[in-house]
Amino acid sequence: DAALPPVTPPCAALGAFGVPERVSGLGSGPLFSPALDSEGLMLLFASANPGDLFSARRASRETSTFGDVLPLGVNSQYTEVTPSLSPDGLSLWFASDRPGAQSFRDLLVAQRSSLADDFDTASFITEANSFYTENLPSIYADGTLLLFSSDRPGVGIMDLWQASRSANSGPFSNFQPMPGLNSLFDDSGARMTADLLRVYF
Repeated sequence: DAALPPVTPPCAALGAFGVPERVSGLGSGPLFSPALDSEGLMLLFASANPGDLFSARRASRETSTFGDVLPLGVNSQYTEVTPSLSPDGLSLWFASDRPGAQSFRDLLVAQRSSLADDFDTASFITEANSFYTENLPSIYADGTLLLFSSDRPGVGIMDLWQASRSANSGPFSNFQPMPGLNSLFDDSGARMTADLLRVYF
């Protein structure tokens, strides 16, 4: 199995963020779980009504206005949430309660051959799912490092977990809580920088 990279523990901020701006152009209703692609131009998000995943695009990283909102082809009559893209944009990772899930929510992945193609039919990440809830997946290190949240036995209510594999295809293994990050409370939604040296949650 591939060795898991070290995770930087919580540390001092590198600098202050600017004033938050409301993202516009996405429509109405409860919208949540935003995730940008590696270029920062495409935004994925979930909508509570009807419980589907959508994408939207903006002209540049200098604007907070998006357009071209489209539902993703992986949507079903059930609930899809917490989308994220691989750094190359060719795999989509998300959670759903569709038939086949072992719990309230399980992890799925869908692939595509190029950025111009639609995603193929999504499949469950069988080795990552359990009778507990799995949610908020994200993928790093050329597809060999998976982060997700779960309420399986650990430290707190919801913990951050990681798993690895030796190549960007094939099953994951070496599942373990992310060391030094979990608390007795709800820790979820980890996102890691491309150099794998910093994690936000």
